[in-house]
Amino acid sequence: MIRARRPELRPLPVERCCQLLGVSRSQYYASGLPKAEVVPDELSEQVMEAAAQRLVYGFRRVAAHLRRQGIFSATPKRVRVRMKRLGLSRGRKRRFVRTTLPGKGVASPNLAQDLVPTGPGQLLITDLTYVALPQGFGYVSVVLDAYSRRALG
Repeated sequence: MIRARRPELRPLPVERCCQLLGVSRSQYYASGLPKAEVVPDELSEQVMEAAAQRLVYGFRRVAAHLRRQGIFSATPKRVRVRMKRLGLSRGRKRRFVRTTLPGKGVASPNLAQDLVPTGPGQLLITDLTYVALPQGFGYVSVVLDAYSRRALG
């Protein structure tokens, strides 16, 4: 049995589609979908109510809260835009980590305060600091020569 070949359907070029539809190229690409900025005013009220429940509340949590309440038009992008317009965007809150023990020990006096080195290697200054890493803390220590002001290690 011989099968007839189907002609391949190929999409028309954009220029030809624009000619057939009688529209410009920008109108052809324009979508009729609602933009994130065009949201009803009642969504603003609902966002305000949801954000007022907590002092610090991000747009993802507000959107999830509203969707749990059955408001499915509250997508994260729409909520973010609405919160930004209402001035409700939250800042990033860093976790407080104590690096010293309270009430333990006394601060050491600065013995090098009045010393003036006359040559290299006479006065070395060191410091220790903490660096936050994803795994925890890293420690950085630097040794400086006070005369040449170069890092020795």
